[in-house]
This record gives sequence, C-alpha cells and structure tokens, in this order.
Amino acid sequence: MNNGQEQFLQELADLMTRHGVLSIGFEASIGVCVFKARVGDPPISIRVPDPYIARPSELLDAVNKSKADRDIVVCQYCHGKAERVTGKEIYPSRRDLWGKKFLRCQPCGAYVGCHDNTGKPLGTLANSHLRTARKNAHTSFDCLWRNGAFKRHEAYGWLQNRMGLSAEKCHIGSFDVQQCRKVVDEVNAYKQRKKEN
Repeated sequence: MNNGQEQFLQELADLMTRHGVLSIGFEASIGVCVFKARVGDPPISIRVPDPYIARPSELLDAVNKSKADRDIVVCQYCHGKAERVTGKEIYPSRRDLWGKKFLRCQPCGAYVGCHDNTGKPLGTLANSHLRTARKNAHTSFDCLWRNGAFKRHEAYGWLQNRMGLSAEKCHIGSFDVQQCRKVVDEVNAYKQRKKEN
C-alpha cells in the first residue's frame, strides 16, 4: 500500500466514523470497497468502486445514492448526517409550516424541504446563501408560466434547453448558486427579447 492509499483510507475511516459505519472492507478481486452504515436496523451495505480511484467526496455521493429504503442524506457542507425535522423547528414563527417535513443538518444549519406524501427531499441541502439563490431563481422562472408566457410543462422544457440539462437533472431545488444565477440571467434575457419584438 502506498502513501496515497494510506491517506485515502484514513480519510475514509474518519468520514465513515462520523456516519456510524460498522465495517469497512476491500474486495480486491472485484475492486470494490464495501462498508456498512448504522442507520437503523438492519444496517445498510454500500459498495463503492475501487477506493484508490475514488475521493472521499465521491463516497459521500455513493452514500446519498445508496439510500435503499432509508433516506440517508449527508451534508455537502460539513459531512454531517441530516435529520428529519418539522417546519416548527425550521420556521418557529410560521405556524402554517409547522406540519411540513424537512431534512436538516444540525451542525451547520443547512436544510431542504421534503415532499408531503413521500418524505423525499425536494432537492439538496442548502445553506442560507444557496436558499436565497434558489428563491431568486424560482421567483424569476415561475413568472414565465404564471403570467401565461408558457404552460408550466413548456416552461420547464424551455429551462432544460437553456440550462443544457435533462428533465431528471433540471430542478431548481438541486441547483447550485451558479446555476441559479444562470436561471435568472436566462429569464431576464428572454424577457428582454420579448420586449424588443
């Protein structure tokens, strides 16, 4: 094992300790890292391609993608595990939101709303800066279909085209700050073109 491999495994062990890992193993014959995370009963097993190729951040993606029947969401800011909370904890002064579901990372305060029926996150965890950018993007974008310029599904098709994203990837709730700014810029450019015509 070389220094890079040792350093990676140490970073992996530290990361996994923070997330309640029960075991880590490497199956050299098939080039897969296997670890078990303690997230209720029974623990889930997550398989990740060769850990000597992956980076710890890619393993966070693997944790988030390997939800199985549980919603395991790892914070992209502090790598803490998000917890289910209600709107009362996020918005104590907004009684109308107390019954809503959220995922929140307690250490850093990032959170995301969840679908009422399924409890699945509406996007990715967001800090204050990203939440503001997403609100601005939605405010700008939503006027396209609310004012009748497009039907709602047409507006999303337009946005997918302008952003160069598939329907599965084109959700403002999953956008980063830069993507949110692009939404605002694209909508403003569309409005400007409409004025000029």
